[in-house]
Amino acid sequence: MFMGYVAVHSILRPGVAPREKGPSSMADVLQALGQVSPFFILIAGTIGVLYAGIVTTTEAATIGCLLATVLGYVFGELTWRGIVQALNQTIVFVGNILYLILAAFLFSAAVSLSPSHSPLSKPCHMTSSR
Repeated sequence: MFMGYVAVHSILRPGVAPREKGPSSMADVLQALGQVSPFFILIAGTIGVLYAGIVTTTEAATIGCLLATVLGYVFGELTWRGIVQALNQTIVFVGNILYLILAAFLFSAAVSLSPSHSPLSKPCHMTSSR
């Protein structure tokens, strides 16, 4: 809804939003397609083998990771520094998720091992004495 408002508002008042000039030549279009081609190759390679029924979802994820690595090497974006940085970010991300899982496990154990007269369990055991 907001995007619709922005579109209508920018059509009615052209000065509030910049106008896209578009590509100036066919060379610009080909250069832009060349820059996004690794993305399309990665998506087509990963989802293509999945939809073709050749692999399962886990195997398709593995193919996607390997294909991303190969494309990064071929297009010159893959460096050892980038690999180490990606591994460090993965460790931090997975560590945060595992910490949340540990906290949830400890909380559920504490609640389940607490006596039934605990304030946390009173709403669960409220019954009528009549």
